[in-house]
Amino acid sequence: KNFIERLRSSDPTLGEVQGRILRLKRYLPSDIGPKIVDAVIDALSSNTVVECLYIQNFERGMHDEQLGHLMEAVLKQGRIWAVNIGENFRITHEGWGAFLRELPHTAVSFLYVSEHHLYGTKLKDKMRDAIRENRKLLGQRDLAVINGVTNMWYNPKTPEELERSRLHREEQRRKLERLQEEQRAARVAATTSCACWRS
Repeated sequence: KNFIERLRSSDPTLGEVQGRILRLKRYLPSDIGPKIVDAVIDALSSNTVVECLYIQNFERGMHDEQLGHLMEAVLKQGRIWAVNIGENFRITHEGWGAFLRELPHTAVSFLYVSEHHLYGTKLKDKMRDAIRENRKLLGQRDLAVINGVTNMWYNPKTPEELERSRLHREEQRRKLERLQEEQRAARVAATTSCACWRS
């Protein structure tokens, strides 16, 4: 009860970075049932500080209904931009499909869903496409929050990390262009050499 009230009232002492990163398994046992998960989701719908939510490993309490409730009551508000919802084995492919259809209507730009939940489907690729599109709309986030977000399919990067990644990709592109140029030159030399030999 106390946890639910603290969550509902946006208590900045819950979680990390003044309550902006919330790892629920630090406060709740993994064997909670659907009623408690629903109460947590209801409290989250009033919370104004949580940006990154870890709601993984609640196998007994997280079903399709709770996933839909999370989407409608919390994620569509657009405050939460990172979600780890892995290890919730009772969610069906249909539940994940409904979640995917609504992802574009959220700010979720960083996500983790256990791959074995999605086995045999294209859901993972489609979810990754959706969050990639959402990332294009996501503004710059606080570095303290970015540094605390882990265990997503793609983890957010600081501006310095983004610059290093950009420089690395640029260097790789230049190396590939040099290699391709060397290969073209070698083919031209081989062709010229063959033409001279025949004369």
